[in-house]
Amino acid sequence: MKLNAKETRKHTYIRDIFDGTCELNDYKEISISCINDHGEVSENPIGESILQFPKDENRCYLHAISFDKEEKEHFIALARNKDNYYIDTEIINMATKFLHNLDLYDLIVKIGGTKDNKDLLESLDALDIAAEKTDKKSIDSFDKEMFFDIFLDDHLLVHGGYNSEKEISYFKIDYRSVETVMNYDARIQELDAFIVPKTKECVDDAFIIGTNLKDAGFKVVTNYTMEKFEEDSLHANFLITFDESSLKDYEVRLKDLKTKEEHTVKIDNLIEELSFL
Repeated sequence: MKLNAKETRKHTYIRDIFDGTCELNDYKEISISCINDHGEVSENPIGESILQFPKDENRCYLHAISFDKEEKEHFIALARNKDNYYIDTEIINMATKFLHNLDLYDLIVKIGGTKDNKDLLESLDALDIAAEKTDKKSIDSFDKEMFFDIFLDDHLLVHGGYNSEKEISYFKIDYRSVETVMNYDARIQELDAFIVPKTKECVDDAFIIGTNLKDAGFKVVTNYTMEKFEEDSLHANFLITFDESSLKDYEVRLKDLKTKEEHTVKIDNLIEELSFL
């Protein structure tokens, strides 16, 4: 995909949220070749992903390119599964969390396939994930016993499924399907806080802190790429920074970007602190 500077920032942001969601759920990043023996870009990223799934791994995620009339980029997660609906629940929950972390809510999950999937539907209900059965056929020939689609209104954002022959559960996300429904400009202009982990070792903690703040209703963005920035260009009310040393004390630095005042805050008190400022 050819992207301009603004589109590149948006792409990086969405990709980093996907990667962070997968890593928090113990999924390991892998790379696959999207080029077949004839030098052509694959039309089936799921098939290629399964063929190249490392035998010594149980949970993986990746970025894949396919070409069906036009080039598409997919975010994919796969898990080995011997007919365990809890793993299917985990896969769907992870896809839903990814979308929530992009401020995409009011989602509906539609479940289909040859199984009745009653246990899966009950498990999703216990997680407060809106799900219902569908009689429609899957859009992917790989699915047999179970497939699912996650919609926002009429927009299909995520497709996934389970295949007993390969003993794999998965989901795939077409980047453009998410990018087109996400209001990236608005979130940049209305940030409550910009989160900056000072070392790569702190990125996982940054994702957790950011997710907790989003769950509490705050608009936040995390600088996962460690890129340099000008504070005046952030369009945020507060800057949250930390390194490994401060995390050991369970603390962060909170800076008011309007007054330039800053102080140390316990992570447990961060939501309350931001609520009163």
